Amino acid sequence: MSSTLDDDRPGVSPPPHPPPDPHRWRAFFVALVAVFMDLLDSAIINIAAASIQKGLNTSNGELQWMSAGYTLSFSLLLIPGARLGDIFGRRRILLTGMAGFTAASLLCGVAQTPAMLVGARVMQGSMAGLMVPQVIAIIHDAFPPEERQRAFAIATSVIGLAPILANVLGGVLIELDLFGLDWRPIFLLNVPIGLVVLAMGPRLIRESCLPRPPRLNVIGMLILSTGLVLLIYPLIHGSETGWPAWTVLALILSVPVLGLFVHYEFLLASHESLRQAARKGRHRVLKANMPLIPFSSLQNRTFVGGLLVTIALFSGVSSFLLIVALFLQAGLGFSALGAAKASLAWPLVATLAAAVAPLLQKRFGRRLLSLGAILLALAMTLLIITVRLRGDDINAWALVPAMALGGAGTGVIVSVLFPFVLHDVPLEDGGSSSGLLNSVMQFSNALGVAFIGVVFFSQLGSASAMSADNVIPQVRSELRAIGVSADFQERIVGRFRICMQDRGEQPDSYRTPESCLRLQQDAASAPADQAPAVREVVASATTLVIKRSFSRALQSALLFDASVFLLCVGLVFLLPRKLTGRAPSATVAVATADRAPPGRRHRLARSGRPERSAQHARR
Repeated sequence: MSSTLDDDRPGVSPPPHPPPDPHRWRAFFVALVAVFMDLLDSAIINIAAASIQKGLNTSNGELQWMSAGYTLSFSLLLIPGARLGDIFGRRRILLTGMAGFTAASLLCGVAQTPAMLVGARVMQGSMAGLMVPQVIAIIHDAFPPEERQRAFAIATSVIGLAPILANVLGGVLIELDLFGLDWRPIFLLNVPIGLVVLAMGPRLIRESCLPRPPRLNVIGMLILSTGLVLLIYPLIHGSETGWPAWTVLALILSVPVLGLFVHYEFLLASHESLRQAARKGRHRVLKANMPLIPFSSLQNRTFVGGLLVTIALFSGVSSFLLIVALFLQAGLGFSALGAAKASLAWPLVATLAAAVAPLLQKRFGRRLLSLGAILLALAMTLLIITVRLRGDDINAWALVPAMALGGAGTGVIVSVLFPFVLHDVPLEDGGSSSGLLNSVMQFSNALGVAFIGVVFFSQLGSASAMSADNVIPQVRSELRAIGVSADFQERIVGRFRICMQDRGEQPDSYRTPESCLRLQQDAASAPADQAPAVREVVASATTLVIKRSFSRALQSALLFDASVFLLCVGLVFLLPRKLTGRAPSATVAVATADRAPPGRRHRLARSGRPERSAQHARR
């Protein structure tokens, strides 16, 4: 029986609440920097993606890993990170994570190879997984109940601000090209900020931990990590390597490995299985671990349905933001700042919608979630129509309506989703269920990037060949107009088509294929009075094909995302019609209740949620 229920026994008084931390607000803002840095670095990579690919000659798969590797490692460390804070102290783990995050940012900034940058990004995500879970627990420890809502409101505002600042800051830093460092300052900026936090944190943040801390499930973490890598890695690299046998084998192996993880977790959660294991002499191994998955919550239809909505929503949003950044920069030739301006409407409108949506959820209930998913699907459709109608003449302003519509849908659904998902979760399972929900959200980001790479980059090769065939008549006409002979025309046209197909199929969008180098040599070998005009015709046609091929690939990816968001509309019906018994904002307190000491859990159970406590007691 949980300690929360034990404290309810007659004659037993909960331990006294410790006095408020006199440095709590300064400590709060120092700790909040950790959340802000995580959100900034997870979003800023989209704006910098094209510059990084061009500067380091990265393949499309390596580029995807710079985003997916961060979110995957982050999701794997979220729950263990929270438990490490419970065991060794939240301040200690927060500062440890900050030190590692700062060091990883430095490694990102000085990376000389794609592999080094991917490794540093994975390290960044792991350290963020240690930092971020401590912030909510620190808020609960430092603030009295009457001040927590204000602290959470400020934290929510910072969370909404981070994507906006990531767009603007990333674009400005890359555009300024400080000291000739190109994209590197977006990571190096974290170093002085991290050092300031490491200097101030020990003096301002009060240490806290659980009096009876849980134990880590290291075996479960290793099995889960292996299964997810077997799933994500071939999805990212399969399309650019032609789906060799090892990629298919890895995907097949991911199923039994993930199944083994579920079985092992269920074994830990089952008292009967523990007793059987003890009789077989394995009790000591099992007793040293705790399940990562709250199986009691997984028996709840609302929670499971919410996890499915989370997977569909976040996989669609994360994949969309990456391919739009590539489309704008690698496809249309936008600068990093221009791409940031073109996509700025998304986070701006999302922040506004997130502020308004909670005020409407009591009246509209889950219909608000359906509306958000529909708005996202409409945004994908509107962007497809915009790309088709504008053709080769696409500017930043043409994208604003679709980006604003998508931002509205994201803000509406994200701001009210978690309270619905956690609505029927028992009080004692709130922390573990919230941790699982956050881990699923981050894993969905990585999964979305992997899947959209299969759709987008596989379409880019065929789209390049098709676009080249459509442009070739124009190339012939322009070459004929400047007096190029028929034989030389066919030679240029043949080289041009091979060059465009190779450019679309190669893993690096900025690398010049050998066939394109031969095309440039042929264009330069034209008669002296025709060579400049021939080179101009080839360059203009190449730009046109790149635009059209990226547009075609984008439309295929947007259709995929639109179908995912429409799937969200159906999955929303698994959630309760309306929130009853407690306000949505209370979900945050419920989600972190089991991280507080027993006396504090008693207070959380008693404060402001009589209907919820009664409902749990009846169960």
